[in-house]
Amino acid sequence: MIQIVYGSGGGNTELVCNMIAEKLLKDRSPVRLTRAKVSSFDDLESEADLYILASPTYGHGQLEKYMGKFIAGYKSSDFDMKGKKFAVVGLGDKKYDEDYYIESARILEKFVTENGGELVCESLKIGGCVYNSLEEKVSSFCKSI
Repeated sequence: MIQIVYGSGGGNTELVCNMIAEKLLKDRSPVRLTRAKVSSFDDLESEADLYILASPTYGHGQLEKYMGKFIAGYKSSDFDMKGKKFAVVGLGDKKYDEDYYIESARILEKFVTENGGELVCESLKIGGCVYNSLEEKVSSFCKSI
């Protein structure tokens, strides 16, 4: 089972995660989509084969607010990331701050590795208009995991 946890303000990250879920369902085991807004680490399936964390980047390199709260709650949860497999999806737009373009991916990658999780592939990073070559980017990402 693959569990995708995402934060989405404007809907683009949700769109990308839904597309990832559809592709993975065709190729692999069941997928569970979880909104960071209504969950915590204690809600995750402890025996999932893979966890995907996804967030857009806002302002000067910040995660979407609910994904920020989600990862901040890790320390107080019973969930143990050590030895678990993760992948990351980050979105961004240069209109916010070009210096922190798609910073969400780097923040999530660092969070996973610092807490003992294993990144299984290169992060999916989508900048600007989400529709530009989305099918190709999502397909490539799904094949890499």
